[in-house]
Amino acid sequence: GEHLWRDRGRVVVVEGGFKALAVERTGEANVAALGGSDLRDAVVRKLMRFREVVVATDPDDAGDKVATEMIQAISGMTRDCKLRRVRLEKGEEHDEVDRSYLRQRLQRGV
Repeated sequence: GEHLWRDRGRVVVVEGGFKALAVERTGEANVAALGGSDLRDAVVRKLMRFREVVVATDPDDAGDKVATEMIQAISGMTRDCKLRRVRLEKGEEHDEVDRSYLRQRLQRGV
C-alpha cells in the first residue's frame, strides 16, 4: 500500500495485487496496484507526485488502454514527472515470469 512508499522518486504501477507483489519482490521500493483497469482521478493525483512513474499494466487491450489514459492524464497535469511504459510480451504475467527478467524489463522499459 501507499503507506509503505519510501520516497517520491519512482513508482511502478500495475493492475492487480499479485502483480504488485511480484514487482515488489524485484526490489522496487514503491509499487501501486490499480485494482483493475479503471483509472480514477485520485490515483492520478497521487502518482503525479513522483518524479518517475513506470506504467507496467498488463499486455492486453485493457492494460494498454489504462496505460495510455494514465500517461495522458499525468502528462496533462505536470511536466515534473517522467513517464515510462513497460509492457511484457503477450502471454507473460508479472507474477509468473522470472524475477530477474521482470527486474530487467522494469529498468529498461518497453
